[in-house]
Amino acid sequence: MICYHDIAEEKKIICAAIFGTYYAIVMMIVVVGTIVRIVDGSWKTTAVFFLLFMGIIFFFTALCHPYELNCVQPCLLFFLCIPTSYVLLVIYALTNLNANAWGTREDIFIPNRKKKQKFKSQTECLQFLEQQF
Repeated sequence: MICYHDIAEEKKIICAAIFGTYYAIVMMIVVVGTIVRIVDGSWKTTAVFFLLFMGIIFFFTALCHPYELNCVQPCLLFFLCIPTSYVLLVIYALTNLNANAWGTREDIFIPNRKKKQKFKSQTECLQFLEQQF
């Protein structure tokens, strides 16, 4: 609901960071609960299988790519940020479709030119095209 209001983009990013931290804490609680469940002996649940399967995937990927072995270190951080990437990133992207300050829509280039020119706005680009034709 907060993302739909017409507030500054910086405040939306701060709000997303707060929610991302909250989701990471919730995921920490889930991981600790899953580890406790494994230690108690009831390891035949879907949450335990999912956690073990994710660990096996990361382990075998590290074995297949030994030069990138140090990239496996942040896998716990990746696992904690899964809700943020699947929930908040989609909400942020959909509610900021009109923002052209991020992504590839920032600069306008004329194709098939030897020297690419940058234009500050669409009207400047259209004026340039009208002069050419």
